[in-house]
Amino acid sequence: MRQTIFAVFLSGLLWPGLGQLYNRDFLKGFVLIGLTLLFGLSLFLGAGLEIANRLPADLSTFDMTQARALSQELLKSNSGFFFTFNLLTMITWLYAVVDAYLGAKERLSPPTPTDEPPPADDSDSE
Repeated sequence: MRQTIFAVFLSGLLWPGLGQLYNRDFLKGFVLIGLTLLFGLSLFLGAGLEIANRLPADLSTFDMTQARALSQELLKSNSGFFFTFNLLTMITWLYAVVDAYLGAKERLSPPTPTDEPPPADDSDSE
C-alpha cells in the first residue's frame, strides 16, 4: 500500500509523470512530464510575449499600479488562453495521478494463474 501511495504522491504533489517513472512505465512517464513542460512553456511564452507587447517604452515610470492594471487587462483579454492552459494542465495532472495509482496497484498485485496447463517438457530422459 505504501508504494501505491508513494506513486500517487509523486504524480499528484511533485510532478505529473513521476509516479509513472516510479512504476517503471517510462514511456508514459516521460510523455506526461513532457506534456506538462510543454504546457508551462506555452504559458510562459504566451503571457511573456503579451506582457512585452503591452509594456510602455519607458520603464522608469512603470509602477505597481500600472503593473496591476496590466495584469488585469492581460487576464481579461486572454481568458480563453488561460482557461485552456488550466484545463489541459488539470486533465494531465488528474490522469497522471489516477494512472500512477492504477499502475502501482497492477505492479504490486500478485500474478493471476492462467487456465493453460504448463508447457510439456519435451526433453527425453535417458
